[in-house]
Amino acid sequence: MEVTRDIAQYFNNTYGEVLTVPEPYIPESVATVPGRDGRKMSKSYDNTIGLFAEEDELRRQIFSIVTDSASVAEPKDPDRSVLYAILKLFCDAETQAYWADRFRSGGLGYREVKQAILDKFTEKFGPARARRKELLSRPEYVDEILKRGVEQARKIAIPVLRQARDAAGIPN
Repeated sequence: MEVTRDIAQYFNNTYGEVLTVPEPYIPESVATVPGRDGRKMSKSYDNTIGLFAEEDELRRQIFSIVTDSASVAEPKDPDRSVLYAILKLFCDAETQAYWADRFRSGGLGYREVKQAILDKFTEKFGPARARRKELLSRPEYVDEILKRGVEQARKIAIPVLRQARDAAGIPN
């Protein structure tokens, strides 16, 4: 997104307002998604949770989220917990408050929270995961959809490219 914005802005500054500068939509609540190790989630840190990972791998990833050594009986601070930070991404305000209270009250084991994350993750992404699995079994259908997408993209892109070439003085 940032590279696309930079290119569009540079082009527009050089040749006039031709390209639309894309604006990101990043809700504050998910601006930085925590990874399994507590740092920002990133493939370079190898701390992601794979949306389309196999069931066993998904479970392993979620159950490997780092925790401290607090016992089940001890109260825990939800604001300092990687588990809570990930869990709340899947919860409405009422459910977030419920889990925050559970953390603060003591008697909550991290395994229970990890299972809740797995359940919420599966609930949220289960339909997309099933759809991907279905599409993987139908490559000819996917190819056809991609061909149609190329045709639609060309209809939109060709006039914009012509306008950009004209602005830059490049013959069409």
